[in-house]
Amino acid sequence: MHIAALLLLCTGLAAAVQGCTVLELTGAGFAANAVHVLHAYTLFSQNNGTLYLNSTEFQYKCANEGGWHDFFDFTATNGSMANYVPEADQAETCAIYTFHDVDLLLHNMNYDWFSIDTAAAKKVWRFTKWVQDELDPVLEELAQMPAPRMGFHIRGGDKLTEDVQLSRMTTRPEDFIVTMAESFPHLNGGTCIMVGDDQEWIAEASKIAAATLGCKTFSKTLFHIATGGSHDQETFNHESFETKCAGTLQFLVDIELLNHADYFVGTTNSGLPHIVDVLRFAVYNKDRGTFVDASFRHQDWYSRMLRYWKSRGPQPRRRLLTRRR
Repeated sequence: MHIAALLLLCTGLAAAVQGCTVLELTGAGFAANAVHVLHAYTLFSQNNGTLYLNSTEFQYKCANEGGWHDFFDFTATNGSMANYVPEADQAETCAIYTFHDVDLLLHNMNYDWFSIDTAAAKKVWRFTKWVQDELDPVLEELAQMPAPRMGFHIRGGDKLTEDVQLSRMTTRPEDFIVTMAESFPHLNGGTCIMVGDDQEWIAEASKIAAATLGCKTFSKTLFHIATGGSHDQETFNHESFETKCAGTLQFLVDIELLNHADYFVGTTNSGLPHIVDVLRFAVYNKDRGTFVDASFRHQDWYSRMLRYWKSRGPQPRRRLLTRRR
C-alpha cells in the first residue's frame, strides 16, 4: 500500500472528526517527540484541518510558552501545522491524539515508520532563522574537513540503565568503530565526527577510531551534559529554560553534523538513528547504504539487504526474456 492510499484512509478518518488535530508532545526524549511529529504530519496534514502541536509537556524549549516552534519554522507547511494555543480550541473542535494513539493508528494501517516519516521530512524539518544562523558556520567548518567524513552517534547516559531494565545488549564505543570499519573497509583517514551524550564514551570512541581508521576527530558540540558527564532525561527536564534552550540547540547541531556526514553509524537502541536515517535520505539525498546500525540487531537497510542475499547463497544465472520479433 502506498502513501497515497494512506492519505485516502486518513481522509476517511477526517470525515468522522472535523476541524483540527492536536498532537500532545511529551516529556520524553527529543527523538521520541520528533518521530511522532513526522508520523502525525503525514497522517493528519490536510486531512483533518490544521495539525496543532501542544508543547505544554515538551521539555525542549526556551520558555514556558515555548516548544517545537522555538526551533522549527512552520512556513513550509502552508498553514497545515501550527503551535497549539489552548484558547484556539474554543473556536473549533479538535481531535486529540497521544503518541499511543498515533502508534496504534499506524499499526492498524500496517505502515512502516520509514515510509511515513520520509513523506513528512521536507516539510517538518525546517529551522527558524536564528537556529539556521547558528548551524551554518558549523556546517561550513565541517565542509572544510578532509573526506571521508564519518559520523558517529555515541549513545550512553541513561540508555545504559534502560539496557539493563530491558535485558538488552549495550552498544559500546568499540562497537561503533568496528561496525564502520567492517561495513566500509575502504574507508581510511578523513574525519570522524563524534557526537553523543556521554563524554567518557566519546573520548574512548575517538581513540579507537584514530587507531583503527586513521581519522581526525571533529566534535563541535555535545548534547546537554548533566553532572557526571552523561545525559539523564529526568535531570534535563528539571533544568532552567536557558539550559534547555542551549542543550536543544547543541543537539540540533549534532543531528545536522550527522546528516551531512558521508557515512553514519549509530545504535537503534536509541531513537535518534531512525530520525537521522530519514533526514539523510529524504532531505539531504544521502544513499541509505551509507548508514549502519552498530547495535546487536544490525537493523539498518544495508545490513538487512546483506543478510538477505547471504542467506540465499549464490544465485544461478538467469536467462533474460526477450520479445520475439
